[in-house]
Amino acid sequence: MLNLPVLSMFGITPVHAELASGGFSGTPVWKVVDGEGRCWALRRLSDHSDVIRRFNAIGRLQMWLRDQGLGFVPEPARPVRRLITGPSAGKNYSINGLVCVEDGRAWMMESWMSGNCLTSEPSSSQLRETLDRLRDLHDALKRYGERNPEPPWIQCQRDYSPGVLRRVQLVSALTSDRLRELEVRASQDQDAVFGSLTIRHIETLRRKLTVLRSRLTQVAEVTFSLQPVLRDLWRPHVLFEGSVLTGLIDWAAMDCDHVAFDVTRLLRSWFGSDNRRVAEALDLFARERSLSPEECQLLETLDMATVMLSPLTWVRRRYEEMALSVVTEDVRQRMEELVIIAEGYCEPA
Repeated sequence: MLNLPVLSMFGITPVHAELASGGFSGTPVWKVVDGEGRCWALRRLSDHSDVIRRFNAIGRLQMWLRDQGLGFVPEPARPVRRLITGPSAGKNYSINGLVCVEDGRAWMMESWMSGNCLTSEPSSSQLRETLDRLRDLHDALKRYGERNPEPPWIQCQRDYSPGVLRRVQLVSALTSDRLRELEVRASQDQDAVFGSLTIRHIETLRRKLTVLRSRLTQVAEVTFSLQPVLRDLWRPHVLFEGSVLTGLIDWAAMDCDHVAFDVTRLLRSWFGSDNRRVAEALDLFARERSLSPEECQLLETLDMATVMLSPLTWVRRRYEEMALSVVTEDVRQRMEELVIIAEGYCEPA
C-alpha cells in the first residue's frame, strides 16, 4: 500500500501512483506522478542501519554524478521535515540523510527515468550508445572514488577482484557430491518444470566445471584496477528512447570491482546464446577501453562464469536457501532462458 505521509516527507503531492514492480528481488517500487507532472520512483528499504547508510552513500554519489552532467543517472529526492497530521499523526517519522524512516520502515525516492528496456537485441547504434555512456559513467565513478575514501566500496585501488574470488569459492563448493545432492532434490521437486531445468543445467555444469574452475583460478591470482561499478546491470536496468540511453536504474548492488562486471551480464541478457555477437561486443569493449591481455582474460572468464553460474542463483534459492517456495511463471521462464544459454555456450577460439 502506498504511504502518503511518506510522500509528503519528500515534498510530493501525488496525483497518480501505481505499484510498478518488485522485480525478482521482490522490493516494492511505486511510480508516483506529482502535481507538476514529474514522475518519481518510491522504494521501500530495510530499516537496518547499514542498509540506510549504504543507500545514503549511493544517493550522494548519484547527486554528484548528476552534477557532472550524467542525465541518465537517477536523481534522489531530498526529504523535508513536515508536520504529519490526520490518521498517521501518531506514527514516528524521522529523516536520515536521503532516507525517510517511518515506524521501522525506510523509504527512498528518486526520479523515474524515462524510456523502456529492450525486448530484443540492441541495434549497433544502441550498443555503441551503451558502451559510450558506460565509459562516461565509469570515468566519473573513478574520479569520485579517487576523491572520497569512504565508504570502502567506492575506493579505487589495485587489488584482487572480489567478484572473482566469490566465484572461485562458489565453484570450489560445487563438488560431485553436491551436484548429485542437487540432482536428487530436483528429481523430487513438485514443480516438475523447474526440477527438469535444474537437472539439465547440472549436466551442463559437469561438462564445463573443470574449465571454468581453471579459468577463475588463473584470474584470481592477478590484481586489477578496481573502482566503483554497478555490478547488477542487465536488460531491465538499461532504458532507451530510440537509440538514446535515458536511464541506468537499480544501483543497490554497487561495489568496488573491475569495470568488466558491468558488461558481461548485460551483454548475455541482450544476446543470449548468440556467442558470436557477445564475442564481438566484448572485443569492442576491450578495444575501446584498451584492456590488457590479463583484463581480456578476465572479461572472457566473467562471461563464462555469468553463463554457467546464473542458473545456480535460482537453484540455490529453491533447494538450499528455501527462499523460493513457490516458482512463478516468470521465474520458470527466466530459468529456462539461462539454462538454454548455458547449453549453447562455446568457449572463445
